[in-house]
Amino acid sequence: MSDRPKPAQLLRSAFPHFIAVVLLMATAASFYSKSFDGYRLRMPDIEHFIATAKEVNDHRARTDGEQALWTDSQFGGMPTFQLGLRTHDVNAGSWLSRTLRLGLPQPVDHLWMALLCAYLLAALLGCGPWVSALVAFGFGFSSLNILYLGAGHAAKVMSIATLPGILAGVLVAYRRNLWLGAGLACAFTAVNLAANHFQMSYYLAFLVGAIGIAETLRLVMAGYLRRALVTGGVLLASAGLAVVPNLALIGPTLDYTPYTTRGEVLLDPVGGVEVGDAGLDKDYILQYSMGRGEWWSILVPDIKGGNNPLYWGEQLFSGGAFYFGAILVALFMASLILRRDVLRWPMLLVAALAVVLSWRDASGLTDFFLDNVPGFAKFRDTKMMLMLIQCMLPIGVGLLLRDALAGQIEWGKKLFVAAGVPVLLMLVFVLAPTLVFDFESHVRPDRAVEQLGAGRALQERLVIFQADVWRSFGLVLLGMGALLTVVRLRLALPEKPLAANVVVGVLALVTLVEMQSVDRRYQPADKGWVRTVEFNFPYTPSGADEAIFADRLRMKPEHQAVIDAEVSRVRSAYDGRIGKREERILDAARFSGLQTVDHYRVLNLRGAFSDATTSYFHRSVGGYHGAKLRRYQDLIERVLQPEQQAFSTKANGEGLDAALSAIPVHHMLNTQYIVYDPAQQPIQNRNALGNGWFASGWITADGAEAEMEALQSLKDPREAVIPEDDADALFGLVPGAANEGRVELVEFNPDWQRYAVQSPAKGLLVFSEINYPEGWVLTIDGEPAELLRVNYAFRAVVVPEGAHEVEMRFEVPSLTTARTVASMGSLLILLVLLGSFWAAYTGRGTVEEEGTEVK
Repeated sequence: MSDRPKPAQLLRSAFPHFIAVVLLMATAASFYSKSFDGYRLRMPDIEHFIATAKEVNDHRARTDGEQALWTDSQFGGMPTFQLGLRTHDVNAGSWLSRTLRLGLPQPVDHLWMALLCAYLLAALLGCGPWVSALVAFGFGFSSLNILYLGAGHAAKVMSIATLPGILAGVLVAYRRNLWLGAGLACAFTAVNLAANHFQMSYYLAFLVGAIGIAETLRLVMAGYLRRALVTGGVLLASAGLAVVPNLALIGPTLDYTPYTTRGEVLLDPVGGVEVGDAGLDKDYILQYSMGRGEWWSILVPDIKGGNNPLYWGEQLFSGGAFYFGAILVALFMASLILRRDVLRWPMLLVAALAVVLSWRDASGLTDFFLDNVPGFAKFRDTKMMLMLIQCMLPIGVGLLLRDALAGQIEWGKKLFVAAGVPVLLMLVFVLAPTLVFDFESHVRPDRAVEQLGAGRALQERLVIFQADVWRSFGLVLLGMGALLTVVRLRLALPEKPLAANVVVGVLALVTLVEMQSVDRRYQPADKGWVRTVEFNFPYTPSGADEAIFADRLRMKPEHQAVIDAEVSRVRSAYDGRIGKREERILDAARFSGLQTVDHYRVLNLRGAFSDATTSYFHRSVGGYHGAKLRRYQDLIERVLQPEQQAFSTKANGEGLDAALSAIPVHHMLNTQYIVYDPAQQPIQNRNALGNGWFASGWITADGAEAEMEALQSLKDPREAVIPEDDADALFGLVPGAANEGRVELVEFNPDWQRYAVQSPAKGLLVFSEINYPEGWVLTIDGEPAELLRVNYAFRAVVVPEGAHEVEMRFEVPSLTTARTVASMGSLLILLVLLGSFWAAYTGRGTVEEEGTEVK
């Protein structure tokens, strides 16, 4: 008990860190200061999400929080497991995340989390406030974070922001206190998973695994096998426990993935495209990866032009450079050379791995990972591996400056070599750029060379390149000079640490200013902001949208009462505070009300399959999502896109009737309107088959390829293609006998449809809905019936003669179980976290010295 620190001691030691953390929060708030003035940063991906999740969110608002598990808003219908599924009420990771974010507005809260977690990592490694602040500035204000926040990839940035917290837990467990480290690792892993961007979590596993192996070998070689095994086992258990609160999020995603474009490939690739086992073709995975020299942007922002129109890297499109700070990268390089800590080996290995795997021109190593490493090919944009270097900077730089301030670095040749290597590297960049770098793109089309010619393009690119190289050169000289100064001061004045700390403090402020100067290239202080109402309601109806709305009311004027009720509900929710500038709120309410009683689809020919706006106002044939159902993606590539091309060609040459006859599968999707120009009247598709119809005939096909070929060759859209395995279900049916049957969608919500069916004979009823093999339950007059898959991706059922009520309901019982388990796991994590703090306070689990047993 006597070893326990007194509260007064804790407060005194924590106060400088408290001041530093307040400074971090102030820098985050000032960078995004307009967040406090009624504005929100315009985030295109968030706008797309708001559009595609609008049906789900509107349903939740109307039903006092009921979660829709299916949405018809895009791609003919899909689960909401990656589209607005809320599990935060049972997830300790979400609770902790909200607590740490302190109610700050977005994106201030995301930047603050990145700064806080990096600071925590350095502080727990024994770094003082100025060193911890320096590495926090570098990590938090990395242009990667700013770029992706500006694009709306908020989940990705939040996931990256929490990674230093996990690393802090792992290193503390091995080097300071087992139980405190395990508790922190568990808590931050839960927070990371709750961010719902598993690609970043997956990549971190490479670094954590490498550190774990290195630390285990260190302990084993020192004779502490038991401690190595116990620490590794406890950390694995912590990771497992962190998964439990996220089961309601992870479980449905794992169930859904096999049926998406990241799952099994069903058809032969189109056009000889090379497809990996995960189902994503390699070009798609790598099209946003970097050229071989482009990763040096972590040191020199415009090494390949950044977001300049003259950009000469290999990414399909570049919004800007991944810049981690010239000072920090130089110090990190010096740390790898100078420090003898075992951590330098896993960091060096993982850094090299991240660099090679970030390349677009797939090396043999990249091919190996895509083909053989489980899970690697399920994620695109491999340049994100570079964020592992971003995560290692606080460790390498923090430990280097910690040792320098402690007087533990010797003045001598090794120090000069460590400081000289980054300087010499920059000299090479300055003096011989064309020997080191290629100033043309080779994988992507090089538009600048095509338009300006190779000579002029090279000259203009060299100007851009050299300006930033000289900038980084100066910063590297400053950083290395500061390192030498700190080492010299601490050795010369061992009893007077203030001067060396002042040098580090100045270096931290310089780092903050220089990082923000690059960030402002991509996120100007006064650009890219919209009023909060425009952020929450990002779209206004076009002329085509209003024409569709008017046409639906003309056909069914009784729907006006439902629309008025929805508008009234929304007005009430805003206490009537909706003026002319907020009309977009009522526009959204009008269309939302219509969607609750009217079920039709719209095809927007302007980027149909990368379009979210249509889903905001209607149910869309297209949409915007990174994990579409595999069968629908096959429809897009094999049928829907060719049909749309044929429609446009025939509309211009043979007339509208011929054009409409060229899109039979669109008729099956109940595509009642075709928008070719948002400002113009839409085309009404009088050939749409409605919400359901009785098949006039059918053919059987054996295998996915045969089914698709049969679908492509159908002459009559009312015919159906049946898998050979389901042919027995049609025994006794007479083709055409039920042709005069009637089908009416009487009532529906996202998870449920009820149809009134009248048929003169037993027949095959086909729905305009996309099939999903798990969750949909169909009944006829309350009795279970077999739901069939027809036309490659549609639903169908055999209906007896006469009048019947057919219902389909989407149910996921496993989600209820997962939520219950997640709730219990969340409570357990909170207990573990509190217990780890108590253990640290009382000294249990403490490692007294490097390499000794745990107390």
